[in-house]
Amino acid sequence: MTTTVAVSSQEVLIDQKELLLQLWKGRWFTFFCLCCAIGLGVLVSRNATDIYQSEATLIPARNHVGMGESSGGAMGGLAMLSGIGLGVGKSSQAELDIATMKSRQFIIKLIDKYQLAPLIIAVKDWDMQQQEVIFDTEKYNPGSQIWLDESGQKTKPPSVLKLYKEFMDNLIIDYDSVTQITRIKYNHISPKLSKEWIEILINEFNLWARQKSVTDSTKRIQYLKTAISNTKVAEMKASFMRVIESQLQSLMMAEVQEDFAFEMIDPPLVPESPIRPNRVLIMLIAIVAGGLFSWMVIVLRYFIRQSRQSIAPSG
Repeated sequence: MTTTVAVSSQEVLIDQKELLLQLWKGRWFTFFCLCCAIGLGVLVSRNATDIYQSEATLIPARNHVGMGESSGGAMGGLAMLSGIGLGVGKSSQAELDIATMKSRQFIIKLIDKYQLAPLIIAVKDWDMQQQEVIFDTEKYNPGSQIWLDESGQKTKPPSVLKLYKEFMDNLIIDYDSVTQITRIKYNHISPKLSKEWIEILINEFNLWARQKSVTDSTKRIQYLKTAISNTKVAEMKASFMRVIESQLQSLMMAEVQEDFAFEMIDPPLVPESPIRPNRVLIMLIAIVAGGLFSWMVIVLRYFIRQSRQSIAPSG
């Protein structure tokens, strides 16, 4: 039994040496495969489109939903009875603002206002020297502003749902509920647009939040003034007046404060280098793949040759 094991171990050792010898003999084939793989990696890297990412860091400019937490318990109860504090709860205002910012209604209006559709769908490259985008003329004619189908004929513009999906695929919003810090990132072929679109997104949302707050506060004040004229209870009138005072403060803040919903503590910058493709990783993968492929071919040829030699005597 011991002798058999010794012979088997010796055979295994001989096979390993023979295998290494075959790999050494096939070194030029391995070198050829590596050269081909490196060439392919360089080709892929050069043809890959650069994607740039800009980032902004924000803090919420308003903290909580509703009036109960800002006006005290009694005032909050009165607001609820008045039908103007329906949002009272533990959800942070920042979370609701982010949800609204990512909503279809807001994003589609933003795309339509700034005519972003061609820049979302039809851009294929960025001219670094001219600092301008290069459109895919098979999809869109920038001169006549006409969308084209596969046959080059005029076609309908992309649907709003497609535009929304493409926009959101490149928008990243990270919110930390502990620190309440929000980071907004946007990926685009153009480093300039990746920065500008973050600014547009934040500025437009702050403007929308201000206008909504002004409208809501104005409606609440009108409601409370009507309620005061309809009641004869002095305590109720006094409570209504305190709520009106709170609403006037909110109205003043909305009209004065430009960074109403979010304040930028670290504004976006034009990125200098792309986040992808990772050309170093592409080259490493190409080298490893080329080496493994050549070794697999060499080993496979070796075992095929060995199997033929073992079958030949019995034939």
